[in-house]
Amino acid sequence: INWGLISKVDQPYPKVTEVDSLGNIVWELRWISDSVNYASYRVHKYDWQPCNVIDPSSLQTSNVTDATADLSWGDNLKITSYILEYKKCSESFWTDVALDQNTYQLTFLNSGTCYEWRIITICEIFGDSAYTTTQTFNTDFGVDVPISFELLSGFNVYPNPTTDEVTAKFTLAVNSSVVISITNLLGDVIKQQTFDAIAGTNKVKIDLTTLAAGSYVIQLKAGSQLIRRQLVLN
Repeated sequence: INWGLISKVDQPYPKVTEVDSLGNIVWELRWISDSVNYASYRVHKYDWQPCNVIDPSSLQTSNVTDATADLSWGDNLKITSYILEYKKCSESFWTDVALDQNTYQLTFLNSGTCYEWRIITICEIFGDSAYTTTQTFNTDFGVDVPISFELLSGFNVYPNPTTDEVTAKFTLAVNSSVVISITNLLGDVIKQQTFDAIAGTNKVKIDLTTLAAGSYVIQLKAGSQLIRRQLVLN
């Protein structure tokens, strides 16, 4: 229903009303301001397809090798171009690639490594853009590359100093069992836990309420790799 020009401004009348077959109001449009000077002349109903919406299920990674991966994603008629961003899971900075098609092959990747990628859509009609959801994949291990190659990276603990709990954050190239140990300065193991971690970024909370205040060493072991960090408990 198109209400045209309604001059009575002391009531919040709508400009457009949509009703179902039973006469129930299902949608209405009102001007935000200056409603007396603007009329709704004619109304048509269409399916609106925003420029920046890409179905997350359309983002696909295929044909992954130890050095390449094929990426593809959906599109819509309002999108004019894309920016592909990708990086190692262990890194903070993205690499940008400007594209005018919705497929791309990543090359010169490191074997046995976790990567993340996402898409920004560009729409000249509306000038809007947005990130898609972030996708993750792991490149294959090369023939001569041992399983421990870049299996573990980005190990950090926080807060540090802490009181009764600490979070261990780390990145794995593939699913793997990991061991987190806490030792005193003499090298004695005070606490040890084993976890089944997944490829990509992992966060594990560790209870420290049974430990006395002091300086410790927290270490993370995955495969043959071992990374240590100092831990201060107040």
